Order: sequence, then C-alpha cells, then structure tokens
Amino acid sequence: MTKWLNSKTRQLKASMFLLVNIFSVFIAIANTDSTASVLKNAPKVFVDCNYYCDLSYIKQNITWVNYVRDRKLADVQIIMRVQETASGGNEYQIQFLGFNDFNGLNFTLNYITDPTQTDAEIRAGYLKIIQTGLLPFLYKSKDVLSLINIDYSDPNAKESGEQEVVTDKWRNWVVDLSAGGWTNGQSSTSMFSGWGGVDVRKIVNKWKYIFSLDFNYNENKFKFGETTVLSIRRSKSGLAKVVYALSPKWSAGLMIDAQNSTYNNYIVNLSAYPAIEYNIFPYTESSKHIVRIYYGVSPIYNQYEDTTIFNQTEEFLAQQKLGMSARLVKKWGSLNSSVIASNYLHNFDLNRLSVYTSLRWRIFKGLSFNLSGEISFIRDQINLPKQGASYEEVLLSQKVLATNYSYWANAGISYTFGSIYNSIVNPRFGLD
Repeated sequence: MTKWLNSKTRQLKASMFLLVNIFSVFIAIANTDSTASVLKNAPKVFVDCNYYCDLSYIKQNITWVNYVRDRKLADVQIIMRVQETASGGNEYQIQFLGFNDFNGLNFTLNYITDPTQTDAEIRAGYLKIIQTGLLPFLYKSKDVLSLINIDYSDPNAKESGEQEVVTDKWRNWVVDLSAGGWTNGQSSTSMFSGWGGVDVRKIVNKWKYIFSLDFNYNENKFKFGETTVLSIRRSKSGLAKVVYALSPKWSAGLMIDAQNSTYNNYIVNLSAYPAIEYNIFPYTESSKHIVRIYYGVSPIYNQYEDTTIFNQTEEFLAQQKLGMSARLVKKWGSLNSSVIASNYLHNFDLNRLSVYTSLRWRIFKGLSFNLSGEISFIRDQINLPKQGASYEEVLLSQKVLATNYSYWANAGISYTFGSIYNSIVNPRFGLD
C-alpha cells in the first residue's frame, strides 16, 4: 500500500511539475506577445463611444496607436456622440481631447450617415474620421508617422470639371415603414408578438414635423391539462408633432396624441398639447449638453371600454404638464435626467410625478460606476375599471392595476487594473 502511495505521489509531483512548466511557457509567450503590441512613442488613446461604435473594428484598423483602458492613462481621449438627423440617419460628433504633451489640442470632427447605409458602411465612414483626427497627435511619433500614407479623392471632381447640383425631390420628407413579429413556445405554452408602424417626418432648421401610426398585438397561450388559457392584448397609437424654433433657446410646439389600448381601458384616448420649451444652452450645443424646461396644457377626450372607478364611460378633461430634462456628455462620463409633473385641472389631487436618471461615471483611474432608474408617484389613474381585475387578468397582465407608485432601477460598479495597454483584438472562441 505504501509503495503504491509513493508511486502515485511521484506521478502527481511529475504532473504538477509538467503543468507548471507548460504554464510558465504560456506566460512567457503571452508577455512577449503583449510587449510587441506596445508601440514606442505612439500616443496612448482611450476611445469612449458609449456603445455607438465597433471598438474591435477600430483597433483592428488603426494599429499605429496604443489603446489604454482608462481616460486618465491616455494622451488622447476620443468621445463619440450621436444624434439622429432629419433624414433618419445619424450625425456622429467625434471629439478629440489632448492631454499631457498634447494638452490644449482639442477639436471636433463630424460624420453624417444616411438611413440606407449598412453597419459596415457606417463604421468604415467613422473610421476615416478617427484616422484623420489622430494625425495631429503623431507629430512626436516620427517612426509611426513615416509609415502613414494619405490619399485624397476630390468629391467634386468630374470629367467636365463642373460640380454636380443635387435636387431633393422629397423636399426633406422621410418615410419609414416597419412591421415585425416574435414567437416562442413549447408543448404547454406559446407566445406571439406582432407590431408595425408608419413614421413620416420632415426636420429642417426652423421646423420639425413628425407623424406616426403604430400597432401592437400580443398573444399568450397556456395549457393546463384539458384547460387552455388565452391572453390577448392589443394597442394602437398615433402621434402628430409640429415644432417651431422661436430663437436659439426657445421653441414652441403642438403634440396631438391618440391611443386605443385594451390594457389601459381606452377605446379612445385623445389629447392635444400646445407647449413652450426653453433650453438653457443653445440648441446647436445639444450633443454636449442640454438642459430644457417645458410647459403645456392639453384638452383630453377619453372613451372607456369598462366603466371607470369614477363611474365614467367617456369624459372631457384638461391637464397641465411641467417638465425639465438634462443631458451632459463630459470627459468623466455622461448624465441623463428628467423630472415631469402633471395634474388634471378640475382636481389637483389627480397628479403624477416622475423622476428618471441615468449616470455613467468614471470616478478615478480604473473605477467606473453606472446607475439608472425611474420612479413615479401616481395619483391620476382615472382610467381604472370599476369592476377591477380577476386573478387571471392580474397574472397575465391584461389590465392596468391600481397603484400609488412604480419604479425600476439598476446599478453596477467595476474596477479594472493591470496593464494599461488594450490594443489587441483576438476573437477566437468568442462566439457563444
């Protein structure tokens, strides 16, 4: 027995020795590989695109800088902000901020897409902008700069030497048609959701027109032996919005909203909101910061499927709404918040207050904090059915329920340390 144990112990020691040596070889190879990826004298770059870019694609195609994992380690910080354009495309505002030897070298480049472009075309476009923006930061990296070639294609060049004049036959109007569905199931349950919509818009400097129609259909089926329970929810909605720019900071608008919803007990819910809005900052700076305050008063017509708790089957009402929202995008992260208060004019006790916030904050080098959530204090449920809801309707979420509040929240924190360089892209075994 003792000889057998000694034999097994020697085998275990030999195996452990072999594993340690193999592991050491892998570490040596990994250290050699990572060291080779760090370019001498190349600027250290941190890209903050907030899920708006394909970071792996950028790293694979811009290999002449050193990517780092935190902005406080960087010589150059790239911040990408995205706003929707009137045509349905996006405007990418790509800001370059210099630190250390490049302190004070700050500028912004723009890139505009159209709604027909594919993801591949879009990322190829903003890649060129990032490449162009990084060139001024290479003047101290002579070895890297000497390897870069610059090609220029004149977009106005034609055989005749004349510039092409483009006429917009749609006069800035854009139409989106959409429809889709989703389903899953098994032997005892099945689910189906279908949706569709039409969106028509025209957005120019002074005016903004948006018109939309949407529908949703949701069906859930459950089988319990010989019993089948079917849950169906339908909704339709429409929106018309017209906004006029009064000045660089003031706007006026009219929003007409209509909906039909089995869940909310509406056959018809129709409102028309004339409103006024003031932005503390000029609207031209909206990609960096916006703090706006708005107020509106609306007549409302409701027709209900079931008699409400106030014994109404239809009624005319008036409601006022006051709101404030803010969005900031800074070097340390971003903040989005809003506060909206409303009440019915015939009874101020019928009111609602909603508060929303979303925060992305890099507290210090390597430490990041994310928080988002919303809470509403609800005192205005005039649409509640008088007969209430059955157990089945509650469990299947078929009808709106009485409540004094609603909320949701999420939070997270992460800390990253170790090597400051983050330039390698290796997709092996990356697909689940």
